[in-house]
Amino acid sequence: MPNNLMDVMKGKYNDASVGIVEEVLKKVPELAFFDARIIDGTQFKTLARTGLPSAGFRDVNTGIDASGSTYAMKTFDLFVLDCLVKMDKAVAVGDIYGKDMALARESVGAVLAGMKQMAKQTWYGTANDAKGFPGAKFLTKTDLKIGNKSTGLTAATGSSVFAVGNSTLNACGYVFGGSGKGLLTQEPIDFKETLLKDGDDKEFDGFYAALTTWVGFSVVDARKVAFFDNITADTGATMNDEVLAQLVNKYMESNDGEMPDGLFMSFRSLQQLQLSRKTVLVAQGKTQAEIGTVAPIPQDYNGIRILPTNAIANNEALTSRT
Repeated sequence: MPNNLMDVMKGKYNDASVGIVEEVLKKVPELAFFDARIIDGTQFKTLARTGLPSAGFRDVNTGIDASGSTYAMKTFDLFVLDCLVKMDKAVAVGDIYGKDMALARESVGAVLAGMKQMAKQTWYGTANDAKGFPGAKFLTKTDLKIGNKSTGLTAATGSSVFAVGNSTLNACGYVFGGSGKGLLTQEPIDFKETLLKDGDDKEFDGFYAALTTWVGFSVVDARKVAFFDNITADTGATMNDEVLAQLVNKYMESNDGEMPDGLFMSFRSLQQLQLSRKTVLVAQGKTQAEIGTVAPIPQDYNGIRILPTNAIANNEALTSRT
């Protein structure tokens, strides 16, 4: 099984960095789900299989042509993710829990901000931040991009659900490189005492830290991501099990029956799915509305984990489909 960010950090990084990342991962499911690895440098290459050997039946005493798999070399670039943190010294030393706790809170906040930005970039790529890495919306194969018809839907209210596979090492995942501080580092996050400036260029004592890392997102096997978009609040276009059935079937068709390992969606989509699963009982003298029972919060679809995330928006531009 692939290693996520916590797996690669444990045993290699200091306890403070591990603790901060462990706390943040509770709020960013992407970073806990996808494969992660660390490399030297800011670019890496990997082989991706593009074709299988040919196979066929033969008559006895006759041969067949020998063949082998075909591969393509893929190159992935890493991009600089940065977060500059500052705090007024008076605020830090005056904190009710002390200076160290105040700076530690800022460290958690900075790492959370960086990872939430990574999560958004994972799905939307340069549409989220033009200076960052390409995302799943761009890297998904055309035939694995499906969704509702756009006719009659409210503009700019779309959302997507992604089916992703992560059971194969490096099929999809994050790659960290370069020499960063704070987000991934063997050294603790280091706040330095310095002079800071306000909006009028006037100085005051404060603390300052730079959290910088090189990071990229790779989809080595393009079959391991599929998505269904144009999910809105309009009647007939909401999230439900029929949507998931179409998406999972499309993914399985492309992966020879292998099921995805996770389904990522927005919290709005999660709520729509929950309401679509409600049970309505009919009893004498009661109306359906009086005795309807809302289903539990969905945890899975046919055993596939459902992972709600704030990184998937509810205001996507609609994909034109008629």
